Amino acid sequence: MTILTVLKIIGSILLAILGLNILFFFILWLISLTVKSEPPKKVYKIYQYAGKAFYTWAVLAARVRVHVSGEEKIPTDSRFLFVANHRSIFDPVVVGKNFSKYDIGFISKPSNTKLPIVWRLAHGIGYLAIDRENDREALKTIIQAVKYLKDDVCSIAIYPEGTRSKEEGMLPFHAGSFKIAQKAKVPIVLASTKNSDMVFKNLPWKRTHIYLDVIEVVPVEKVLEMSTGDLAEYSHKVIEEHLYG
Repeated sequence: MTILTVLKIIGSILLAILGLNILFFFILWLISLTVKSEPPKKVYKIYQYAGKAFYTWAVLAARVRVHVSGEEKIPTDSRFLFVANHRSIFDPVVVGKNFSKYDIGFISKPSNTKLPIVWRLAHGIGYLAIDRENDREALKTIIQAVKYLKDDVCSIAIYPEGTRSKEEGMLPFHAGSFKIAQKAKVPIVLASTKNSDMVFKNLPWKRTHIYLDVIEVVPVEKVLEMSTGDLAEYSHKVIEEHLYG
């Protein structure tokens, strides 16, 4: 086999991969066109499948392997508030892919609403944008998140640090995030994500191993009897000790 033949084979493979990726995103785009602008009253299966397909594509493309522990602790008889540390834009991807059956919508920063195709699909599965610089708009997001939980639309995930921690360790948790669980009267699932900040550093040659651990579930009774400040402090301590203790 000549070098020219090898190059032709490699070229054909690369073109086939490119074509499949274009087809994949074209299908996602078509599905995204059916997502309505108002908050969904129900998360339809087609959006769930499309979301998981995108998460799976992202994990494969980024050469990520996710190791999950503690999933058996996640409630299956009620909605919940999912709380975790935040290290990378890849965090929601690994949670969404591995916990897709729990119908989790994330509270995200406003800039993500500009992502083509992806945000429309995210909106269809319950994602919400929160503007922490605007108290009135932030309150609207919290109220909508509570409504999703009460109406059994989806569970809600939030990163109470408010932004990604770029240094070792965790940033303080915003206590206001925990109002969602109190107002909706749902348990809080405490989880940690480790190594997600290494994904883009390792590309394209090295595989990244991300560890997604469900640590503890704070029952509704405890959620309601504690203040939001105490909940924030307790949750931060549990996650931090799991990661660095």
